[in-house]
Amino acid sequence: MRDWETRKDLSAAIKALQLEGWVTNLKDANTAFDTRYVDRAQKEGNTITESLTTRRGDVTEAYLTLRNRLNSWHNVKYGEDPFGKTVNAINALIDRYVPLTVSRTRVNEEPGERDACGVLGCNVIVKIHRANGGFFV
Repeated sequence: MRDWETRKDLSAAIKALQLEGWVTNLKDANTAFDTRYVDRAQKEGNTITESLTTRRGDVTEAYLTLRNRLNSWHNVKYGEDPFGKTVNAINALIDRYVPLTVSRTRVNEEPGERDACGVLGCNVIVKIHRANGGFFV
């Protein structure tokens, strides 16, 4: 839309084809969509009553289940794709994620609350390790 208004060649083409009314209708439709989209997002945001902390257990369980399945299938299929690529991609993401969590601190944290690796909950983020031709956690 912005290009149609700012580029002379496009503006000229719209005039030549007599599409000004269509462009106006399209702008109005876009504005109406944007308004409804933002309103819906705000309503949904206001209705969320759970925090990330309350959902962490479910997410942890789902992650561990997925990780264990990937390990199992990788071992059964002797590292064939897509399992090898998936494991490598997950480990790369973990390598990027862990330093971010290490740099965070929690307000009013109790001594000894962190896991052995120094990160809150890092025992959940366990890389899939290769050992003796197989993957083990």
